[in-house]
Amino acid sequence: MTRKKSLIVLFIILGLSILLISRVMGPGGSPKAGSVSGKDLFAKNADGLSDSEEQIIHFAVSLKPEEYAALEKWVGDYSAHGVKVELTNLPLEEAYDVLKQASQLGEAPDIMLLNNAWVNEFAALGYLKPVDELLDSDPQAQRLSAVMNQVKWNGYIWGIPKDVDPYILAWNKQKAEEIQAEEPPQTAEELLQWNSQFMNPDEKKYGVYYHPGDPYALLSLLSALGVPSIDGVNPLAKLDDPETLKALETFFNPRNASWDANLLQMNFPLPSKDWDPWKQLTEGNLAAMITTVSDFKRNENDQIALSALPMVAEGERQTGTWLKGRSYAVSSRPGNEAAVNDLLRELTSLNTEMKLWGEAKVLPAHVAAYSTPELRNDPSYRSYTWLLEQGNLLPVQIDSAKRLNALAAEMGMMYRGEQPLSEFAAKAAALWKDE
Repeated sequence: MTRKKSLIVLFIILGLSILLISRVMGPGGSPKAGSVSGKDLFAKNADGLSDSEEQIIHFAVSLKPEEYAALEKWVGDYSAHGVKVELTNLPLEEAYDVLKQASQLGEAPDIMLLNNAWVNEFAALGYLKPVDELLDSDPQAQRLSAVMNQVKWNGYIWGIPKDVDPYILAWNKQKAEEIQAEEPPQTAEELLQWNSQFMNPDEKKYGVYYHPGDPYALLSLLSALGVPSIDGVNPLAKLDDPETLKALETFFNPRNASWDANLLQMNFPLPSKDWDPWKQLTEGNLAAMITTVSDFKRNENDQIALSALPMVAEGERQTGTWLKGRSYAVSSRPGNEAAVNDLLRELTSLNTEMKLWGEAKVLPAHVAAYSTPELRNDPSYRSYTWLLEQGNLLPVQIDSAKRLNALAAEMGMMYRGEQPLSEFAAKAAALWKDE
């Protein structure tokens, strides 16, 4: 090969190398969010040591800014007294895929905060290590039984429940006064009436808001509209029922006789820097909103109040509120098992959970938390305990995450006008009819 050809080949190799590096690195040489190529995010070897031989625990979460700031502070304090903890906050919409791919490559973080709907799948695929011993060793570590059932599979416990978040109705007090109402909607009929009466997007006024991309918000809406859970079949399986379709159509387009995707987008804008639903609610441009306790607590002010969603309490057509939760899980290949266990014991202690509640406002899954002054003195304490007692959880199966992701995709297609309500309802209901 001539010298000229050798130089050409060398430049080609150099160019390809630069291109490859740029694909997996972000600005400043940091890994891109969601990149799990090799050791991009959670670098460790079999002994849990990094290339510099420093002992590190890799810990991945997917948290809102307020939650992440509280946990980051705790991790900083913990690292200052012992093992270094490297905390990674993954975008919520990417976390499932990133953690699953990292686990497939054998490069999962030592500790993962997983949505409870993901835990059984990760366990069945061999990505997790049982945590029975950690819970059994601490008789004071009892978790709420409902969320504990979501992290059990094949006779073992695969996650330590961190929190539970009920869906509720946040409402504007002034809007209630405008219609001489002393309380928020208590029935499906009243919910539809509030939505219709206050909905006028042409004047930037809105009725009862729900996030059009949140499957749990849709589930909560269905229950609030009176769709029951009979024989363990959740309301999502009844989406294609004519009665359900009529109620949804009335809610989505309260002033129009037929389905119109353009009106859906006008009536329920996606949250953005220009349209913050909490600001709209506080200023009285929005009458009420289906949301979670944690989001309410982080945005609480004198203009708004918290209430349970409308429900049917008796008879065969009972409905209720819905809960979601998250749990700490341990990779099946933790780098330093003893150090990971020590961190988890401290992280899941009552003292730590109450610190995180105080700053992040997500209800703890720790039973003893509800006897502490911090929670008992909260003005909404009775509401919290009632919601947890009455709340329902989706049955967790190995394919729960797949179903929820598919439902979110179908919701997106309907919202963008790529399929009508009837087609969405048929496809979405089919996801849940064989539970």
